[in-house]
Amino acid sequence: MMSISMMTFLHPKVPRQQGFSLMELVVVMGLFGIIAAGGLVLISHLFKLEATVSSRFAAEDSIAMVKLALSDNTVCNHNLTLLTTASKILPTNLNGHSIALTKLEMPSGSGGTRVLILSVGQKVKDTLSVTRMSLTELRQVATSLTYLAKLKIVYTNQSKTYGSGTYVREIPIQLATNSSRIIQRCTTSSSQLL
Repeated sequence: MMSISMMTFLHPKVPRQQGFSLMELVVVMGLFGIIAAGGLVLISHLFKLEATVSSRFAAEDSIAMVKLALSDNTVCNHNLTLLTTASKILPTNLNGHSIALTKLEMPSGSGGTRVLILSVGQKVKDTLSVTRMSLTELRQVATSLTYLAKLKIVYTNQSKTYGSGTYVREIPIQLATNSSRIIQRCTTSSSQLL
């Protein structure tokens, strides 16, 4: 049998290490740095996504307001009869053309005050504004006195932090004219469109 002194010699006690080695600390710090950098990139993307979604919701809210206002035949007629010439007659051969709009408003009440619904240049949100409105894709339905079109509203988001973006929304419109091509009424309800 071996004596205890021989055992101690063959298997000396290694002193226990206290704390971490420099290499272990460097590796851990490197991992923390990688995780922190990834977290910052993720947070940056989340802020950009929130700004984009917020702008799109603002554009959708604006479109919902326009649809609601134009669903009233009086409002629709008031705004779209302003598109025609002074005699309120639509030009001939409108097929495929577009007509620019500068504003949509409620007709004046007894006090004569008009309430603005939407106008070109109007800010819908901090960085989101209306850059263009027009009736596009005008086309006559067969030989009838009815025209189909789309009210196209273009929004531009000019964020210094997250860049710019453009949102285009369209509302189907039906214009009914008399034999002299004067707009008599308009409809935005898709169930009433041909």
